[in-house]
Amino acid sequence: TQPIHKAIEFLLDHMPDNLHLVIATRADPPLPIARLRGRTQLSELRQDDLRFKPGEVAEFLKQGIGLDVEPEDIAVLITRTEGWVAGLQMAAVSMQGQDTRRATHFIHELSGSNRYILDYLVEEVLQRQPESIQAFLLQTSILDQLTGPLCDAITSQYDGQATLERLEKANLFIIPLDNERRWYRYHHLFSELLRQSLKQVQPEAISTLNLRASEWYEKRAISSKDNTFLAEAIQHALRAEDFKRAARLVEQGAEVTLMRSEFVTFLGWAKALPDRVKDERPLLYILEALALLMNGQPLESAQAHLRQAMEADSSGATSGAVTTFQALLAAYQRDSRQTIELAQQALELLPPDSLFLRSLVVGILGFNYMFSGNWVAATQALEEAVKVSQRAGNLLNTVLALCHLGEICLLQGRLYTAKSFFDQALELATDESGYKQPVAGVALLGLGHLSLERYELEAAERYYTQGIQLGQRWAEGGIITGHTGLSRIRLAQGNIQGALEAIRTAQQMAVRFDATETDDLTVSVSQVRFWIMQGNLKAAARWVEERKLEQRIQAGELALEANGTFPFYEAIEYVTWARLHLAQNQPDKALRILQSLLEPAQAAEMTWFVIEILALKALAKFAQGDRAQALAALASALSLGEADGFVYVFIEKGAPMEELLKQAAAQGSSVNYVNRLLTAFDASQHPRILPPIPAQPLIEPLSKRELEVLRMLAVGLSNKEIAHALVIAVGTVKKHLKNIFGKLDVHSRTEAVARGRDMGLLP
Repeated sequence: TQPIHKAIEFLLDHMPDNLHLVIATRADPPLPIARLRGRTQLSELRQDDLRFKPGEVAEFLKQGIGLDVEPEDIAVLITRTEGWVAGLQMAAVSMQGQDTRRATHFIHELSGSNRYILDYLVEEVLQRQPESIQAFLLQTSILDQLTGPLCDAITSQYDGQATLERLEKANLFIIPLDNERRWYRYHHLFSELLRQSLKQVQPEAISTLNLRASEWYEKRAISSKDNTFLAEAIQHALRAEDFKRAARLVEQGAEVTLMRSEFVTFLGWAKALPDRVKDERPLLYILEALALLMNGQPLESAQAHLRQAMEADSSGATSGAVTTFQALLAAYQRDSRQTIELAQQALELLPPDSLFLRSLVVGILGFNYMFSGNWVAATQALEEAVKVSQRAGNLLNTVLALCHLGEICLLQGRLYTAKSFFDQALELATDESGYKQPVAGVALLGLGHLSLERYELEAAERYYTQGIQLGQRWAEGGIITGHTGLSRIRLAQGNIQGALEAIRTAQQMAVRFDATETDDLTVSVSQVRFWIMQGNLKAAARWVEERKLEQRIQAGELALEANGTFPFYEAIEYVTWARLHLAQNQPDKALRILQSLLEPAQAAEMTWFVIEILALKALAKFAQGDRAQALAALASALSLGEADGFVYVFIEKGAPMEELLKQAAAQGSSVNYVNRLLTAFDASQHPRILPPIPAQPLIEPLSKRELEVLRMLAVGLSNKEIAHALVIAVGTVKKHLKNIFGKLDVHSRTEAVARGRDMGLLP
């Protein structure tokens, strides 16, 4: 009561220095707290101070109920309860007597509907509030974030801001989101309780409340031109099940959302819309198809949406968008002529104000020239794509084009220039608050590649890890090189099992991302190099046979002209074959392949590739006993690698390269650089050769198709997924499995994979 507050205030003003007053209270008392704080006469323990931290939660559960909980489950529990000790106590009561597995399940399912938490919050919090506050809490529970004007729009009242401040002072499970006390949110568990209560007492009001929220957010989006508010407007329209309104808003915000690489967000909206509504807006089908393709979803799904758009669009209004999709697909499938034709058609068909799609088409052309090995044209097209995309405000395409330019510079041996492109891309994809858009993951992976080449393993690992985490939010296919990069780091660290797991993860992703074979090739090359290091040369030789490299040579594929065009993705296969020849002690065969690639690579200024070829050539000459020629080839490689600091390309060649470098040092060749490489060799835990997997002959070998099925089993694909990947019936997959089980003498998928690994059929 007020007389007591007055008495306490008088005491505070007149008490001696050696007297301390301690007050425990749920709400701030009406005392001169700000004045005391300003005089540094106040110590405060508030909500954030009282939250339990991970170690405290683990100890709390161990002491309270004798349960050891895994760190990742502790993290989930903290997220759900936000460190609230009463919530933790009630969770502990619920887990009493459970084993670890059941406790883990409970933690992941924990919500405000848990009976102990529900009873506590209803009895101790909700029912103690005045009816007007209870109504406010229930009505605003539909909001993820709260601000005064929005609450007024929801409740049809005019005291939203004052009520929020009142709730905060009462510590009523409300958390401020800014220093100005304008935006708030409810504690997660409290919010879930309120929503459940609203559903029980006023279910008919939920749609109306969400519609009011959607209308408020749309007006705010228009006035502020902030796409974040439009996203909230869409979300509330979907919750209100006003799908026509939601579709209009989705189409309105689609291009901006896609240009920010928020594919997962857009696809979530599009999936929530019924087909009958999208039939009225066929452009949504096209944008969904594009997002699916760029997100790495199954090609069949993207093409199905394309067909739906074409069926729904009788006027041909979406023909430009359709052609853009077809151009992108042709680029993924490395059909250069078709890509150029479709891209030109798309630019003619697209309206001038279709900025997102027009800038995307320009980027597709640069992407296409990269795949076809026309590096000069690729650079020119990508530079143009940067300009057009920046004018269009297409962050996604700007960042991708900059990263592709960085990749080209890396292949050209210009690591410093490559870094400037990746840094610029990362800066553009990061806002003032430090939030990174999903496409920033591509720039981080580029910096990872660059750091790995310089043998800065800690930095490379950090970039790869961050890039993978961001990339998961937009395009799984785009992070495959992150996992193959991690596999190389793991090998350099001597972590063979970790390297193998990273390759397997990349393999699983490559199988799922079926729009292009480039990712499959990237993964298979990493896998084959792993086999070669393992001494599993039979498995590597089978890959050569499957890729028909011998037949392709005979057909003239390696009869390359030194005209500046260099098909990198094909050439990397042949360099890998040359590595196999070296491992098979066939240096003459390796040299024939390397020599046919050297001049075209030099003409195209693919410096990284030239270093790779010369280093392998040095090893081949060394194996032939031609020490002079070996050192000459190595000297050429060193002169190219020294300027920008290439290290990994030499280190991963193993013990023979280390011996050659020692001999080069003895001759005084690039002394400082060679010493740096030798120091890196000393620090490296890169295995000189991995333990071989013992090969056991089969009485009846697996067919080529059966090997494909077995490899897909190894990455965890279902029968349906295997059928989709191989374009065969599920029944045919089952027949192959029956044959595989019989030939391997096993009775389950798990046994088949284990047996295949034992026999060297799998990594």
